[in-house]
Amino acid sequence: MVKKRIVITAFNLGSCRLYAVTSTKAEEKGYACYYDKVRKTFLSDEFSAVWMHCKEKVNLDKATFQDQFDYLQKKMKLSCSCRFGDMTIGKKPISEFLKNTPRTVRQTTKAQTLVLTDLTFNHKATFKILKHQIETETDAGKRQVLIRKYEALHQTRAQIEGTVEAIKQRCFPGAVVEDELVGYYRSAQDLFAFKTVAEYFRTTCFNWHEEESLTQFLITLSYMHVFARLCTYGFGAERIIEVITAVSSESLSVFL
Repeated sequence: MVKKRIVITAFNLGSCRLYAVTSTKAEEKGYACYYDKVRKTFLSDEFSAVWMHCKEKVNLDKATFQDQFDYLQKKMKLSCSCRFGDMTIGKKPISEFLKNTPRTVRQTTKAQTLVLTDLTFNHKATFKILKHQIETETDAGKRQVLIRKYEALHQTRAQIEGTVEAIKQRCFPGAVVEDELVGYYRSAQDLFAFKTVAEYFRTTCFNWHEEESLTQFLITLSYMHVFARLCTYGFGAERIIEVITAVSSESLSVFL
């Protein structure tokens, strides 16, 4: 299971006010957690696990969105939650937007310590799941199929990673430390530019209609932070699209 960036929103229809909390910063990657060997998948992610634990632990009639955000900041260790919008909503009781958790559930949850296990980069989760399937498969034929799928997945990731790196190097000639590209959307224009660039990359560089298109899509999501950083750094969508087109054309010529 690979999860993309999560956004939880609360809004007031009467005044059209919006308050949003995200699972990570724009440039960060999230983490999957709680690997289930029986179901052979990750059951949650760091943000969702902490968010649900808080919701089931506190009295939502008294706890505010600000209290919940503080809890997320305190308990999340590997990524950082962010919030946007009308901060006055953060002062409101959560129960104005969500039904309160039954008292018996709150008492049980309070007695339980939140322990996040099996924390794994989201973009590595698919590989870990597939590796475990290979290790536990008893049928030799099926195991070989899984091994070929695992190897193909690595090749796909290498291709996507190489393409994104080439695009980044075209924008920034020479070696560039990724942290130098850290930034936030300065305006709605930056966010729109990122959406435009991400969609163009998705439809230009790879064949998303093949059997493994969903897997390619999920892997690509883990590299979208690079385009987010380019947009917040000040590159216009037209310039980035121009670079994507050039890199895509060169990649195609290699395989022809």
